[in-house]
Amino acid sequence: MKSIPADVPSRRWMDRRIAFFGKHYSFHADRLVDNLGRGPARAIAELIYHYLTAPQPMSVASDDAWYSFRELRGAGPLTVNFANNTHKTITATFGGDLSALDLSAAKLTGLLESGQGFDRRYRFHAFPEVPLILNYNAADDLFPAQAGLLFHRSIQNLFDIRELFTLGTYLTGRLISSAGHS
Repeated sequence: MKSIPADVPSRRWMDRRIAFFGKHYSFHADRLVDNLGRGPARAIAELIYHYLTAPQPMSVASDDAWYSFRELRGAGPLTVNFANNTHKTITATFGGDLSALDLSAAKLTGLLESGQGFDRRYRFHAFPEVPLILNYNAADDLFPAQAGLLFHRSIQNLFDIRELFTLGTYLTGRLISSAGHS
């Protein structure tokens, strides 16, 4: 993880609200806090800092350039852990219950998109210009549930593979907790 320099809450960010998966953060009294005055976990604070200090915003010009985690540069040794911490956790929680997934996704401002061969396809925004896609097929009599998180190809210009791991696992955790599971 990257360390957060002491000058993170510079004056240029003091009045800026940062949306992170629908939750808003801002700098107050030299601290990054949500609207209840609570600071994010260190890994999330580092992601927000990295996002704020990026030289240029991410460009998502087309919808055809989406990759699974294992297809991303440097994912190799993290692929199995990512699948266990995201895809398997999501399917174990929601199984065939699409209505519970719909409610949980809505709480995180997930946008339901056309299925494209899936029972559900949601677009979430980690940050305003940083989307993630969740494809989901519910369990039925013949097949178990399947889930897959997709990242836009340009996301690797903004975040390293460990930060992408954090984005995926954070989204998963929020989906699970929004469904009332822990």
